[in-house]
Amino acid sequence: MIFRYTLLTIFGLLIFGCKSPSAVVDTISKKAEANQFTLNAHLKGCEKEPIKLYQFDGVGFKELAAARIVGKDSFQFDITKTTSPQFYYVGQYSQQKMPVLAGTEHNIAMVGGCKNLRQTTTFTGSELNDAYGNVIKEIGSTNNQRQRLGKQFAQNRNNPKAAQTAVNNLAALDQKQMAYLDTLKKQNPYLARVAALGTYPSFQNNQGNFINEIDYFAANYFQFADLMDADYDQIPYLFEAAKNYATVLSMQPIPTEVFHGYLDQTLAKLNPDGRAYKYALGGMAIGLQSKTHPSFVKYGNQFLKKYGAEASPMIDNFKMAVNRASSFMTGAEAPDFAQNDPDGKPIRLSEFRGKVVLVDFWASWCGPCRRENPNVVKMYQKYKDQGFEILGVSLDKQKGAWLKAIEKDKLTWPHVSDLKGWKNEVAQLYSVTSVPATILLDREGRIVARNLRGPALEAKVGAVLSGKGQ
Repeated sequence: MIFRYTLLTIFGLLIFGCKSPSAVVDTISKKAEANQFTLNAHLKGCEKEPIKLYQFDGVGFKELAAARIVGKDSFQFDITKTTSPQFYYVGQYSQQKMPVLAGTEHNIAMVGGCKNLRQTTTFTGSELNDAYGNVIKEIGSTNNQRQRLGKQFAQNRNNPKAAQTAVNNLAALDQKQMAYLDTLKKQNPYLARVAALGTYPSFQNNQGNFINEIDYFAANYFQFADLMDADYDQIPYLFEAAKNYATVLSMQPIPTEVFHGYLDQTLAKLNPDGRAYKYALGGMAIGLQSKTHPSFVKYGNQFLKKYGAEASPMIDNFKMAVNRASSFMTGAEAPDFAQNDPDGKPIRLSEFRGKVVLVDFWASWCGPCRRENPNVVKMYQKYKDQGFEILGVSLDKQKGAWLKAIEKDKLTWPHVSDLKGWKNEVAQLYSVTSVPATILLDREGRIVARNLRGPALEAKVGAVLSGKGQ
């Protein structure tokens, strides 16, 4: 498979870390209790909102505690000592947060500014945070070089000499990153696990039996990370790696089943009961969401099925995002709903499964809707005996006006409404902001088109009924 650009030109890890720190002046005071110590933070420009301590929960940040204010621009947190490093985040709710590795060291302090926390924060008394910053910096540098060389290779496919030069430089970069990973394994195995998530040797020099770069990328992105290692439960950077993995693949022309196979085979490498699984699944879902990929609904629902019962504002927001995506994305299963017909009997969308269904949002007071109705009636008569159905959803408030319009326009298909006008719950579920609006579903309840009208709608209905319109 030949691409105009290689995957290397778009492959970029999204850094979930900090810059390489330098020396600062704050100090740490140990707690008298044997299992705690105090993290001191000197942060300027934080007047508008309180400083808080957070942990990442898979799709967002969980608040742990508010800081004690001990002086101008000076804050403190109590941190529990642990046998292995734990990731925390310090910052304000509406602004960026700074990651802090804590638990195994007892002399950590940080200084920076709330307006640009990640770029200004430095640490003192923490070799671990210094080393982590250097690892993130090295991953970013390697990634930038990989992208640049990948672009050079893609642009010089018809220039063998220049292309080979790019391949040779990629090979040198491969050796450099492998040597760096080997060194880290000896010096700090914990940070080596972070670096492994950013270690990706080039396809051009490591193709092996892989026919194309997509298959190679999908199979080898995590090849140096043992994702069953329990330490990944304490490395939220896995979220960013998984997000990048899903984002890159979502930008390729991959059949749906193959695409799902790639993501599922990666998830299968993790312990489904570990926190690392939550990081990976959440990262994939967010990556797909960022590209409005139809599979966001599948993996978003998978995340909610496993973690949706957790009480968290982030989980609530994620549920809303999945519901909104379900109503927007072509190829996604339409969210089910039920409303009453004119006789007060509830009709549920899923009752029509097995038919091609047009959900038609309209209202008696809507002039364009009424002018379009004769075309819809004609189409209904043409296709209703071939497995086609219409479900009208009215944004009326007055039942009498609604019923009169149904009768006058000879709309003989099922109709529902909650008579709340623009606040109709189904309209809100499907993000309908104007009428007429249409959503066409296939026999499995998947969205195949939105807001078609006239000849375009009729042609699409005919194509879907004949099996040629997916």
